[in-house]
Amino acid sequence: SPTTEQMRDDVATLARTVQQVLASSKADSVQVQPANRLNLGEIAQKVVAQQGPLAYQRGVDLHFIEPPAPVYAMGDEDASQLALTNLIENAIAHGGQGTVEIEVKTDGSVSVSDQGSGLTDEQQQQIFEPFWRAEDAPEGGSGLGLAIVKRLQEAQNGRVTVRSTPGKGSVFTLIY
Repeated sequence: SPTTEQMRDDVATLARTVQQVLASSKADSVQVQPANRLNLGEIAQKVVAQQGPLAYQRGVDLHFIEPPAPVYAMGDEDASQLALTNLIENAIAHGGQGTVEIEVKTDGSVSVSDQGSGLTDEQQQQIFEPFWRAEDAPEGGSGLGLAIVKRLQEAQNGRVTVRSTPGKGSVFTLIY
């Protein structure tokens, strides 16, 4: 019934918000040790596989570009997985139907590209602020995902960048 469907949507939104709050608290406990060498290709492959069903459900094709050789970076595995998961989920939700490309680059970065409507220069300046949402954002989000990605990357002594062109999509890059 419509009431049951609305309740399911509300519970899914609540569950997502709780996941985001838990992910945010993870940033406070991240400690990168010299021995914390991550294989970025393995992490990306795992996250892409986990996001496959959501992408399929939304009519999005995930395309993973593996590096020619293992790419290692200093970081925290859980934090890296959370950050990449948030970027891919955002690309699926906001990038429209088409292809979301995830690429592990030999320079120790991971990029997520979509074919969505893109972002203006002003939006690119605001997008990593907590609770910021575009006016045309789909229902159900809280505006926390990209702020959490930023916090997780900073906790690992890294950063996240965005490059976007209105009408042509966006590229988010995790830099370690």
